[in-house]
Amino acid sequence: MRIVFLYTLFFTLIGGCTINNLEPAQTNTFLKFYYETNKMESKDLVVLTDGYLILSTYSDTTSLLLKTDLLGNKIWATSLPYFKGSAITVANDGYIIIGDSINTQDGFTFMQLIKTNSGNGNRIGSSLIGTGVHHGSGVILTSTNEIIGLGYTKSNAAITPDSIILMGYTTDLVEIWPSPRRYLSELPSSAVVEKEGLITWISYYSNQKNISLTTVLPNNEGNESNPTLFNGQTLANTNGGFVSTPAGYGVVQSVINGNSESKIGFSSLINGSIDTEVVIEDGEFAIGNYNGCALTNTLNGLLIAATTDNHVEATRADADLLLLEIDSNGNLVPGGINQTFGGIGDEIPVRIRKTADGGYVILGTSINSKGAQQTFLLKTNSKGLLN
Repeated sequence: MRIVFLYTLFFTLIGGCTINNLEPAQTNTFLKFYYETNKMESKDLVVLTDGYLILSTYSDTTSLLLKTDLLGNKIWATSLPYFKGSAITVANDGYIIIGDSINTQDGFTFMQLIKTNSGNGNRIGSSLIGTGVHHGSGVILTSTNEIIGLGYTKSNAAITPDSIILMGYTTDLVEIWPSPRRYLSELPSSAVVEKEGLITWISYYSNQKNISLTTVLPNNEGNESNPTLFNGQTLANTNGGFVSTPAGYGVVQSVINGNSESKIGFSSLINGSIDTEVVIEDGEFAIGNYNGCALTNTLNGLLIAATTDNHVEATRADADLLLLEIDSNGNLVPGGINQTFGGIGDEIPVRIRKTADGGYVILGTSINSKGAQQTFLLKTNSKGLLN
């Protein structure tokens, strides 16, 4: 089923009831847009008990932290100058953001963690890794109340190879490891998870065009496990989704097929090994380009947030948002969510989360026909619909 909205004219909002009085298919849904620049890029989303926390980059040198209520209405927003944030987590008394500290004089960047309060997002602390050129990527609060920051360094491969950086902190951003731990790898995703006492993330290898899943102990010791995903296949980009599942992990990516089209690739892993790896390119997905961007768990499997240029209107060439429900083997769920949202321009999802009322919330970037960019937040019910 396809639902198409013209985002400059329309949004849907169901109000007048509390979430506790609603069935999952009747919960509040909405579509909201925030700010507009030619550099706006949505980065991360946290579901709070009283609303949503959004991280975006407002320009090449400024990030924006935005809190909304459960209906997507802005409560407060704060800018973080000379900082490009990538990911955010909730600490016991505030929010921890990881990203790049920008030196405007020489253009160098350093991996930085910033702590803000939860009342209005004001900055109350930071920690900086300032030896070499580093980039902050992902951050997590572990079950032992430790902050772990994930980053990487881009170096001259002939002298110093690219590497992943892992560093441990207290929730006040005091370093608790004597030095960062390094791994020979390339671009890590901004999603990092803790599962059964292990820290796991995925990394993209630009030369081999594949993905490695890395699992390590949550300290400065131990060896890593590196199963390789989509081996021998060409990936469309470094974007993708990574999530912990009840059985292991799930990864969604964009894979180039033999017709030079981008299709949704899905991998599931159990006990550190690949259990399933499929590319969705049958039926309605046989024509056009599809890019897997994010995913979350559902009762029946997983829900993928993707983009598609396969339009009913043949004259359109922009990217719409696609929600697609699959089981743990990568098969479409019969009668599951299969919804498309779009308008004149691109709707590019970056995060999808489950909500307490049984629905889903999707964070993304909307790009109109003139190139202006906005952050959007789409809240659906349990069936992936706007009421």
